[in-house]
Amino acid sequence: METKNLKDWKNELNICIRCAYCFEGCPVFKITDWETDSARAKIILAYGMLMNDIEPSQYIADKMFQCTYCRDCSERCSANVSVVDVLAAARADLVEAGFASETHKGMVKNVKETGNIFGDKEIKAPVQQGEIPVYIGCQYLARPNQTKMYLKILEKLGVKPLVKDEICCGYPLYALGFRKEFAEHKKKFLEIFPEKEIVALCPTCAAYIHEEYGKDVKHITQFILEHLPEKNLGLKATYHDPCDLSRVMNITEEPREILKKLEEERSSAVEELMRFF
Repeated sequence: METKNLKDWKNELNICIRCAYCFEGCPVFKITDWETDSARAKIILAYGMLMNDIEPSQYIADKMFQCTYCRDCSERCSANVSVVDVLAAARADLVEAGFASETHKGMVKNVKETGNIFGDKEIKAPVQQGEIPVYIGCQYLARPNQTKMYLKILEKLGVKPLVKDEICCGYPLYALGFRKEFAEHKKKFLEIFPEKEIVALCPTCAAYIHEEYGKDVKHITQFILEHLPEKNLGLKATYHDPCDLSRVMNITEEPREILKKLEEERSSAVEELMRFF
């Protein structure tokens, strides 16, 4: 088997010291309790493929595609192995060897035909003219109420969001190993978004557009924080750190600063109210 994608990661594969730190937080390993489902095992399988010691098979493909790409393993790796990049290369080689699943093929077809991962022709971006390009992403296009909420927040902050008839960022195609299809999709994406600066709603899209396309991407939480000090939204919220936002873009404090700001505003409102009693 020709492993043209894994060849670029030969040094990374040699760096792995088999320490098993990657077992600790792996969500897949926590469910199965099988070492073969850990990041370490996937690295060993990838090395075996690279060195032609292991023939590609459905078994190997199943293991490689188990990963959720949460990047916890890379965070814990004492040797700083870029596990996700290695797995992405292994997946690409497996797809070219004919081990793509029908489900993944279907998702790629959906993106090519409808522009979104769901294959839903009814999903459309709320196109509007503006100044700041806002990328919504497949998940938020399927949640129109949340999307409208964010756009309204931006407008209240004095920002005019520019919303285009967008397409998927392409991350699913890349992550699932469909490199040829992704290369074509990437050209279309860049035609729609030639701008250097973009605000993105989805953490995964934000991280990927920044990494792959070299754009200056701000996640919506960053952008809101920049404009929030002079505005009072009067909102209450809870928050969970998305993997891509925290581990790829290192955005962890901005959302918390927003919550602090909202808490301070809420406390001030309570103090004002108490004056009447």
